[in-house]
Amino acid sequence: MRLLAIVEEQPARVVLVMGNHDVAGQVRERATFSTVLTEPANLKIGKYQFRVGHSQAEIMKAPQAINLFGHDLTVRSGLREGKLYLNGLEGIHLICPDTGLFRRLRYPIGTDDSRLVKRRYRP
Repeated sequence: MRLLAIVEEQPARVVLVMGNHDVAGQVRERATFSTVLTEPANLKIGKYQFRVGHSQAEIMKAPQAINLFGHDLTVRSGLREGKLYLNGLEGIHLICPDTGLFRRLRYPIGTDDSRLVKRRYRP
């Protein structure tokens, strides 16, 4: 929830797309300005039409100029047929809705281990 507090301080529209392991209800309760999505959706933000969804299969039903998904790494981020596809498992994507430029941030330490339910062994 610390990340949500930081995001909520920013003077920009923020859309958080929750996955099946995220606690969407808790995020939604605490989000004041951010939009929290749990279902596939098309969004117009700035100059661009976005398609957001949990899996790549959901995205491919109606791909848009910028497509955000996650769930597995069999499909990597990239440009295909003039459309941008960004896999959220590769990192947190910050996208400028006026230029379409994006920056990928690494997840906080421990996030990937937590996703795989890895635990540190302590004798």
